[in-house]
Amino acid sequence: MMKKTDNQCCENETNKPTYDELLARTIKAEEHSFYYQTLLDETQRIARLGSWELDLKTQHLTWTKETYSIFGLEPGPENQNNYDTFNTVLNIHDRKLVSSAIKKSLRHHKLYAIDFRITRADNGKERILHSQADVIRNPADGTPSRMLGTIQDVTSQRDSLQKLEILQSAIDHASETIVITDQKANIIYTNPAFSEITGYTKEEASGQNPRILQSGETRPEVFQEMWHTLTAKKNWRGFFCNRKKNGTLYEEEVSISPLLDNAGDISHYIAVKRDVSKEKLLERQLQQAQKMEAIGTLAGGIAHDFNNILTVLIGNLELVMMFELEEDHPAIKGLNKALAAGQRAKDLANQILTFSRHKTDDLQPLKATPIIKETIKLITSSLPATIELQTVIQAPNDMILADPGPLHKILINLCNNAIKAMQNREGKLEIKLNNRNLADTSAHRYPDLKDGEYLELQVSDSGPKIAPEIADKIFDPYVTTKTGERISGLNLTSVYGIIKKLGGVISLEDDTGSGNTFTILLPTLDYHTTITDSLTKLLRLPTGCEELLLVDDEKEILELNRQVLEKLGYRISTCSDGNSALKIIKRNLQRFDLILTDMTMPGISGVDLARESLKLNPKLCFILGTGYSETINRNEALAVGIKEFYNKPLRTDSLVKMIRQVLDEGK
Repeated sequence: MMKKTDNQCCENETNKPTYDELLARTIKAEEHSFYYQTLLDETQRIARLGSWELDLKTQHLTWTKETYSIFGLEPGPENQNNYDTFNTVLNIHDRKLVSSAIKKSLRHHKLYAIDFRITRADNGKERILHSQADVIRNPADGTPSRMLGTIQDVTSQRDSLQKLEILQSAIDHASETIVITDQKANIIYTNPAFSEITGYTKEEASGQNPRILQSGETRPEVFQEMWHTLTAKKNWRGFFCNRKKNGTLYEEEVSISPLLDNAGDISHYIAVKRDVSKEKLLERQLQQAQKMEAIGTLAGGIAHDFNNILTVLIGNLELVMMFELEEDHPAIKGLNKALAAGQRAKDLANQILTFSRHKTDDLQPLKATPIIKETIKLITSSLPATIELQTVIQAPNDMILADPGPLHKILINLCNNAIKAMQNREGKLEIKLNNRNLADTSAHRYPDLKDGEYLELQVSDSGPKIAPEIADKIFDPYVTTKTGERISGLNLTSVYGIIKKLGGVISLEDDTGSGNTFTILLPTLDYHTTITDSLTKLLRLPTGCEELLLVDDEKEILELNRQVLEKLGYRISTCSDGNSALKIIKRNLQRFDLILTDMTMPGISGVDLARESLKLNPKLCFILGTGYSETINRNEALAVGIKEFYNKPLRTDSLVKMIRQVLDEGK
């Protein structure tokens, strides 16, 4: 073995640190330790994240400064960092939760993560903390030696999360469609209402552009305005007509807002959409009803003068034929034609009044099937050879409250329009009559109808389909389709008025097939009765000798009625206004056996004349006639005390019989 030289011994003694050097090193190490401890404390304060360590052998618990702060405690002897101190702030209901988590972690040597509540020691406020911890093993033998964990106040995060969950639940249960897209308008979120309304699942819609819903029915200008508004970072509101996955069209009210990022640039778009198909249907029906009402008011406004003209025309023709000419006179044939033309003009006036809903026919319970079958026979006889007629009559309950004439006219008009649409080509005309029960599901389609059983009459043709832009106007007077092949005139307008008066509805079916189908629903009666046919017999005009007062502001009508009644033996006085007539009646309340008055006259009206006169003498007999009146009908006239009420023009023989009947009943 070699021995150390003297030089080597001197060198080792020289390298040995002195006391001062060791002291300096110790101080530097403590400074470093203090620096890193301070760095840890400040880092945890900034992150608001505390930590702790539990020595499993000694059960000594160490907390960092931020852990004390989270608990609302100050480090010191009075707040020793042990489990008992921890229990003073731990919510009593969460103690079992924390204890169980620690035991499971020790037993299975696995990390745990739990939330629990504390009551801060400094202000008494309840906070929610999140703690994670894991078991640290001894490197030498692998046995658990300590637990190391973190603790964080997550009250704000949990409150925000709860609010988000509530918001998500509200969105999930909202009846409105909510769609969120990215900047390029690709769908990234849809709520359940979107799938329920459109038929597209969340997965099918994700990544798609909302154009998948476009139907082509929304004008391009709407989309141009929308994008102009959105790119200006403004909210846009409007309406779309979109198409569901199954092809059904629906209308929706839309509100779209651009979402901005921190830089102020558009990052997303959010759309809130509401299905307004039912509201739009009701709105169109209201507009249609208002339009019909406006046209009806116009029609009613001219009806009085028109019917007065017809009264003079028909009355004078009948006067000449009854009293001036023999039955075999050569002019009788021509006069009959003129009388028939007058009758057709009267029917046209009735159509106008029926449409305007100011004319009230006498409705009666009747079975619709015989009338429909009889009408089909007439249609068959005039049907072109190129058109095939198919009928399906299956209506066990066909009893309705109606008038046979208008019911016949409804079917004739619908079939004539269908035949015109198919002219010069092969086609099929189909007529169906059946019963239909309206349930709650039909309420949005027919909001004016109550639930119950209805008689459904359908007329279908294979002609050119009526264009959508015309469909909403098809019941307006004199509407022609785009091709000019289907002309309504007053036909469909009259049909609309008749059906509304009968308490029913008519609609043009909105389907995707070819041809057109009109559907009529009329309420059926819940009782059965027998309808017996009555034949009108033309009897000889009854005569009389009583004294009558005729009141009318139309001199021609006044003179016509005077001539007819005087020829039949009556004594006649005339007056052209209500005020003068009232003065005549007041002078002698017992003079007249009957007063025949018009409704609309200068001064007081016919009904007011009757009302004032009956106050003076309740036994007076009044007959009231009108060409048109919104203010009174037959029932209201009878309630005043008027004996009879009629709509002009009334055939002379009918008026004479009415006068005779009232006089006889008054005796």
